[in-house]
Amino acid sequence: MKPKMLKHPFQWDERKVHIEDRVWYVPDYYEKYEEFAFPGWEYLFSNKLPVRVEYCSGNGTWLSEKAKQFPEYNWIGVEKQFERVRKLWSKLKNLKISNLVALCGEAYTATRYYFPSESVSDIFINFPIPEEALEYIKMIKDGISSIEIFLSENLLQAHNQ
Repeated sequence: MKPKMLKHPFQWDERKVHIEDRVWYVPDYYEKYEEFAFPGWEYLFSNKLPVRVEYCSGNGTWLSEKAKQFPEYNWIGVEKQFERVRKLWSKLKNLKISNLVALCGEAYTATRYYFPSESVSDIFINFPIPEEALEYIKMIKDGISSIEIFLSENLLQAHNQ
């Protein structure tokens, strides 16, 4: 499967929370999040394995490797940019990774509305930093760890609401 084979399932004015072909769509600028009833992890994966989430999954290289390496877990890759979700979807289809689902949407919204409290076993945040940005980050008082802690705390807060 090529990434471009994944088509967006709706037009802007028809957007909705939707699950189709191993992709979970949580659109931006949408006011009816409560109308979608999360069907549960077992529905998404057809099993009751623990769920691990990677936020900012990008094209899914790290995530697809981990999902293959650790089949005793289900994996959700949360990525906001549709073009990157296409690449993740292509990997999960081509590599036949059955314990991986892509979530196309903003991390805070997806977590707050749809991840049941205490239903995720592990959270990963892997984001690349361009070389030129590393020098700037070194000047930040607490370095990159403060960014990771900030993201983790806010996502966990959303998960516990």
